[in-house]
Amino acid sequence: PYLLEFDARYKAEPVWFKTDRKNVVVKYPKTVQEEAYTYISEYVKSVETALYSGNEKEAFEKIDLESWIEMYMMQEFFAQWDVEFASFYMYKYAEDLQLYAGPVWDFDLAYGKMFPGHYSLTTQKTQWLKDCKNGWLGQMAEYSEFYAKMTEEYINKMEPLVSAYLENDFGELVGSLVSASYMNARRWDRGEPDIRVDAEDISSWMIARKDFLKDFYANEEAYHRVLFQFGWGTMSYYVKDNEAIGMLPMKEYGENDDLEDKDYGYGTIMSWEDEEGNPITDKTLIVKDITCRAIYQ
Repeated sequence: PYLLEFDARYKAEPVWFKTDRKNVVVKYPKTVQEEAYTYISEYVKSVETALYSGNEKEAFEKIDLESWIEMYMMQEFFAQWDVEFASFYMYKYAEDLQLYAGPVWDFDLAYGKMFPGHYSLTTQKTQWLKDCKNGWLGQMAEYSEFYAKMTEEYINKMEPLVSAYLENDFGELVGSLVSASYMNARRWDRGEPDIRVDAEDISSWMIARKDFLKDFYANEEAYHRVLFQFGWGTMSYYVKDNEAIGMLPMKEYGENDDLEDKDYGYGTIMSWEDEEGNPITDKTLIVKDITCRAIYQ
């Protein structure tokens, strides 16, 4: 079998190759003979070519649909910042023609926490993979069969699982992770946080996120997209027709642009405006898809 990873830090690894869009590390086997290297690199390139062909049948001939749907739901639900950048794994058995997604890993930058800041409210009602990240998963969602199966799986399987987890298992798991959370914070020089302090916020975020996605997937035509353009990139936020936005991604609404990575610094957001330069406030009624841009200090 082959274990592969999308990893932007690929040059530090002993075995890697490039596709047109991705840097791929061969994590297993640790050493790869030339014939095997040629085989797996050309195979992954062919998967990518098919995925971007525009032909749905061709696009999914070489991927395991169920595992990629599950990967999509996990990455989308948690609005995972590093999705397809690093720690994104997939595998292939030598005798199997299909590429499988998984296992999932490294979700420390998720549920609104990202390098440019912490945007808890905005990410509760985003379409992360389709609007904010340009990758394989977002491309898969462009195909109607994949998207329909994914939304059905979310409504019928994942949302009930998340609800049961929050009700029955969340508190116990938080307690078991206190020491690991402390060591992770020390490893990345993030002070000495207590995960129990954050647990209530995480739980509230997950409840809001699961409820939004369930309603959105069942009633997508009822929503309009507000696309927020930051200096560092974009994030979408979905609002029902003729309803007010209700918040803006700014400090006064609880969104925090204290940066994990200072290279993303563009200053403090003072206001938002639409493409015609009209001011956008939390009371702005949304009757169509709009794009807004940040006005920095």
